[in-house]
Amino acid sequence: MLERLRQMKDKGLSAALRLALNEKFSRYGKISALRLDTGAHELHVDVLLDGEAHETTLTVEQYDLLREGDGLVIILGNVAASRPWLEHIINDAADSLLENRKLPVEHPALAKVLSMVL
Repeated sequence: MLERLRQMKDKGLSAALRLALNEKFSRYGKISALRLDTGAHELHVDVLLDGEAHETTLTVEQYDLLREGDGLVIILGNVAASRPWLEHIINDAADSLLENRKLPVEHPALAKVLSMVL
């Protein structure tokens, strides 16, 4: 029963996250599928990047969600991608541009939804 409730929660969170990320990163492409697994702390994303004929799959392994001050941050674990060059760019950027791989959640509606997980 608890597993079924978690799956329902994950499905709702996935839909909200997909909308917010499509809005924020629309200049790069469109997310066709997103699956958040709060039990395993993984995020799976299928995205059709602009100029590409085939979708790219991204997996964020072992993310964490924390309250920090008045906001929320997602701590990114390793990011795996179906295109090795993209995997390297994303992980290098997370290491060099994000302090401790912390990504602030700036979208107010998304922050509200994600805060229910904490």
